[in-house]
Amino acid sequence: MTEIVEGALGERINTYLSRIAPFGFSGAVLVADRGTIVLDRGYGLADRAERIPNTADTILGIGSITKQFTAAAIMQLEMQSLLHTSDPISEFFADVPGNKAGITLHHVLTTRRGCSTTPARITRWRDGMRQSFRSCSRC
Repeated sequence: MTEIVEGALGERINTYLSRIAPFGFSGAVLVADRGTIVLDRGYGLADRAERIPNTADTILGIGSITKQFTAAAIMQLEMQSLLHTSDPISEFFADVPGNKAGITLHHVLTTRRGCSTTPARITRWRDGMRQSFRSCSRC
């Protein structure tokens, strides 16, 4: 893909990001204004050890950043009365195991399972997860 820097907005953002890249900023940036892409470009290094630069096509891990967007979307849907954070996840996903039926959207948003966390329960959960990964044909 070709890198894009278009218009005054694209130029302004590109100038700023180009200035901070030597100080450690790195990433792939995509900016659209009213449906038109004004910036699609990489900055800094994707791999510092190998000196590989970022490009517009560089795939980067984003960690947990999507949680905030998901939470905002769920809160907007709740404000529109289309769902409630007290709704169980089984209303949205088929085949939720019976022992997970009590997990609500609130639990998901607050990264809580809705289960007590006694040491014995944590040990059973950890051992169960290990077994699941060992027996998973896709993992």
